[in-house]
Amino acid sequence: MGSLLLSVLVIALLALVVGVLAAAFTAWPFVLAVDMAERRGFSPTRWGGVQLVLLGLGALLAVLALRHTGFLLLPAAVLCWVTPLVLSLLKEDEVGVGGQQGAHES
Repeated sequence: MGSLLLSVLVIALLALVVGVLAAAFTAWPFVLAVDMAERRGFSPTRWGGVQLVLLGLGALLAVLALRHTGFLLLPAAVLCWVTPLVLSLLKEDEVGVGGQQGAHES
């Protein structure tokens, strides 16, 4: 009975860790990128789309890394956080790169 309880506890803890890591590399950067774009007056639709593309590329690199070598895991993790990093470097008057919010977005 004790080993069964320990097994369930370990599986639950492992699921929690995987869930937190999945959120840290998918949902959190996406929400942060859209929020940062909106606060700076840029197009959140544009930056949300950029973030989704980079998340897809990061997922592809992660799958390749898990199949072949672990070397690609670091670039996959970096790809997930590139959009918030770029947005943190842009100033509010750089609308050429950031894009302007449309009337339906403001």
